[in-house]
Amino acid sequence: MMLIGQSVQGAKALIGGVQAIKGAQTLKNAKRPEYQIPDEVKQNLTDAQLSEIEGLPAAQRNKYIQDIQRNQAAVLKSSGDRMGGISGLGGIADASNQAMGNIFMQDVMARQQAKNRLSQARTEMAGYRDKAYKLNELDPYLSKAQEGRDHMYAGVTNIMKAADSSAAMFMNQA
Repeated sequence: MMLIGQSVQGAKALIGGVQAIKGAQTLKNAKRPEYQIPDEVKQNLTDAQLSEIEGLPAAQRNKYIQDIQRNQAAVLKSSGDRMGGISGLGGIADASNQAMGNIFMQDVMARQQAKNRLSQARTEMAGYRDKAYKLNELDPYLSKAQEGRDHMYAGVTNIMKAADSSAAMFMNQA
């Protein structure tokens, strides 16, 4: 009878050992897919970085300047036709300066808006980097560690139960 009991306890201890080994192997072999930051997020960041430098698009800025030059030419021509001569030049210069100032302010505002977009794109990118770290590094580590601890705990528990049962058998035999 004692031999059968010892055999059963030995089997329990063996199962516990197998569980502990399985826990260690699980920790070693678990593979998890790696999270990739979407290309669109990277492209948004790149676009925001480029537009931050640009300000008003060159084509828009050039059109504003051409419009100012056309207005200057038209006013000068009409001033000459009406014999306004030099007296009208001051008004033309003031209007041109004001128009150029408006372009400058629009350019400054466009750059500020671009900086704001860049800041938003960087914040979004940082969020995706945090997500990638959590999914690719932290979660797999925590998951593997917990799974390995669970298997090892089960294995040690089974080994200890087998040892307790064996000890109890010896005590009852004595």
